[in-house]
Amino acid sequence: MLVETVSMASKDSKKEQTFTKKEGYGKQVAIYLRNKENEKAYELAKEFLGKFPDDLIANVLFSESAYRAGKYEEARDAGRNAFNMAKSEDDMLFCAMVTSSSYLQLRQFAAGYQMLREMERKVKTPDLEEALFVFAMALKDQDEALKHMDRLYQLDRKRGDLFMARVLKALP
Repeated sequence: MLVETVSMASKDSKKEQTFTKKEGYGKQVAIYLRNKENEKAYELAKEFLGKFPDDLIANVLFSESAYRAGKYEEARDAGRNAFNMAKSEDDMLFCAMVTSSSYLQLRQFAAGYQMLREMERKVKTPDLEEALFVFAMALKDQDEALKHMDRLYQLDRKRGDLFMARVLKALP
């Protein structure tokens, strides 16, 4: 069960929540994110990360919150920290995908591609191949992009068809 303390803010009589455990922070940040209250999520996630800097979930939630708040450098840095902390391949893959979005927004295509390639050495998934295709195209490396599209088709032909249709539709 979550342990939270609630105090009344003196000026506007809104409830201000102060969390004493990781779970309380995590749950509230997730609620803010689900409700698209991105600035609130960002501020609370920043506090969460400040209190628990070595926590994987704190770093992931801060990365996601910062990304949604348009703070891509902070999102990238926290995402990279989370990726380095992750122990399981699933956690590493999730962190790589979240962090690569920040690299894309920052137009740091080579760094994002490198991180995803690092992950590809461990696992192969359709999501990862789609992201690698996008980064290869951003780097203007059509040969690599075609290799990723081929791997996507090998993993899931139907998904490859749908992805290619979206790519073609997006072309000018």
